[in-house]
Amino acid sequence: MQSARHRELEQLAVTHLPLFHRVAYRRLHDYEDARDAVQDAFLRASKELHQFRGEAKLSTWLGSIVIHEALMKLRRRTNKKVAMRVSDREKEQVILRNAISPVLSAEEVLILKNHSATLREHIQKLTEPHRVVLEMRMAGKMVEEIAEELNIPEGTVKARISRGKKILARWMN
Repeated sequence: MQSARHRELEQLAVTHLPLFHRVAYRRLHDYEDARDAVQDAFLRASKELHQFRGEAKLSTWLGSIVIHEALMKLRRRTNKKVAMRVSDREKEQVILRNAISPVLSAEEVLILKNHSATLREHIQKLTEPHRVVLEMRMAGKMVEEIAEELNIPEGTVKARISRGKKILARWMN
């Protein structure tokens, strides 16, 4: 018989799957690798569910496992460039579809649509602290969740988001 936590984990797998795919893709920039990282994360979470202490939300815990699996996959890559398996147009459509969220203002969505390729390049050039919090926020995470997951104060998260947006706006002009 399954425990309540296993059922909750299965429910999260259904409801948060697109979010976890976006989080993994933003780190890996490869759809198949992102899909594999999310699958590996779900398997690992299922095996290690007994270690979940309940200090954070189960979704936050699972999200951190997704990020860890994506980073591990990234580390295992060789230095040679991996050819993308989808066209630039398909990638742009997915990015635009995933980026439109309550996190972005209408003006930011228009900017994103007009400059998505350039924006993607600039986001990757941000320092890691700014890039990570912006990606997590764009993936739909709340400031509180980001702070908890990264183990930093909420004010620091807000400052990094604000500063990252300002840097991007300056680079885009």
